[in-house]
Amino acid sequence: RIETILARSERLVGRSLPRPVILGGGLDSQGLRVSEADREWLAANCARVLHSAASLKFVADAETGEPWKSNVGATAGLLAECERLGIREFHAVSTAYVAGRRTGVVREDELDVGQAFGNVYEETKCESERRLRAARHLESVTIYRPSIIVGDSRTGYSSTYHGFYTPLRVASEARGVMAQGRAIGMRFLDLLGLRGDERKDLVPVEWVAAAIARLVDSPAYHGRTYHLTATRPVTVATIHDVFDQVLSELPSAAPRRSPAAGPAESAQLLELWAAVRRQMEMYRAYWRDDPSFDRTNTEQALTDLPCPDLDAATLKMLATAAIRDNFGWPAAPVVPARNDIRQQLEASVARGWPEDDGARPVSATVAHGSYAESMLAGAEMTVGYEITGHGGVSWWISTLNGRLAASGVGLSRIDASTVVFRLTSATYDRLRSGEMNAASAIASGRVSIFTADAIALDRLTRWLECFTRPS
Repeated sequence: RIETILARSERLVGRSLPRPVILGGGLDSQGLRVSEADREWLAANCARVLHSAASLKFVADAETGEPWKSNVGATAGLLAECERLGIREFHAVSTAYVAGRRTGVVREDELDVGQAFGNVYEETKCESERRLRAARHLESVTIYRPSIIVGDSRTGYSSTYHGFYTPLRVASEARGVMAQGRAIGMRFLDLLGLRGDERKDLVPVEWVAAAIARLVDSPAYHGRTYHLTATRPVTVATIHDVFDQVLSELPSAAPRRSPAAGPAESAQLLELWAAVRRQMEMYRAYWRDDPSFDRTNTEQALTDLPCPDLDAATLKMLATAAIRDNFGWPAAPVVPARNDIRQQLEASVARGWPEDDGARPVSATVAHGSYAESMLAGAEMTVGYEITGHGGVSWWISTLNGRLAASGVGLSRIDASTVVFRLTSATYDRLRSGEMNAASAIASGRVSIFTADAIALDRLTRWLECFTRPS
């Protein structure tokens, strides 16, 4: 999933991007299901958690235990893991709809005031927040409460189609019935049992992502709750008009009935309309009138990052984009993960220091007469590699008096003795294949080198050669 997301981002920005360290595992009420080596890595490298895993089910599933399992159980497990790992800073993505069926003004510092809930999703997210607030081992808990997230307000792109899109999807699939209904005066709003003056709080995904990223990186604003909600909610009537316009422009799945259709045809249409309405039933509470979400904390922290207004034209663009994308079906092609670069870097350590202990060589001596010996005798330094693009990895190795002190993924061990090589995976492949040598890669700017101290170019070149020698 990460590789597929980043590959798309690279196409958009026109350059290769670094890859995060990915630890494979799972999350449940007991904590993280990761290896002990990965747990050690977390303890050494992670000071905060940003938790956004959730189930979006509106109806409880007794067989799977969702959404309680993911929204409450997993939160409890992650809290327990943070306590074991010594992580004291927690950021959680919740929802503005922990307010349930409240009316009036909902303040950011309020949670449980005895409100009723519109669905089990809202209830589980409220319980998750309660558990976070009760965790005594955390020094800072920051909660982000977005409202209904829609696609990118600039491009229409969305990776998932929930909330705003679900009634549109159902209606588009039944557009033949919808067209016939319009011919005899039935309205889309009737399917949801709504008047039209209800307010819905819609926010674009690019703004929510930017707001969370900004706040996570702003310690002065930690420890608060933020309503990531709209400055100007839209009415259901506006959404209805947009949906109706978009649907009316689609080819109908069935011929329109004449307003003078006979009793049998009218009865059949009413039956079909009722079937579509039953599909919409679970979403009626979702489209109820929203309360007024207080945005005091959000406006104070994000003065220069206002939420874009979603007018009718933007909503039409979002709806049209969703239909054009067939609501994400079939799924976009998956970009396969690539792990060979990390494996090759680790293998290069084994070549230089044969007396290693497998995955984490920590005290092996430089082999006498090896290529590494000429570079490392008496050296004390850390060398990092940030390889961007498909299969990229951040990786480091540190030495002390000609011995390998440690190596691992990530670039958290940056200090005054660090050298970092930055290159793309395409350049790395060319170095590995022998198509390009280290000197020419550096001279042509295909490899960037960051150093705290002045180091001879020939020595830097040998370092690059050591870890990118042809197979």
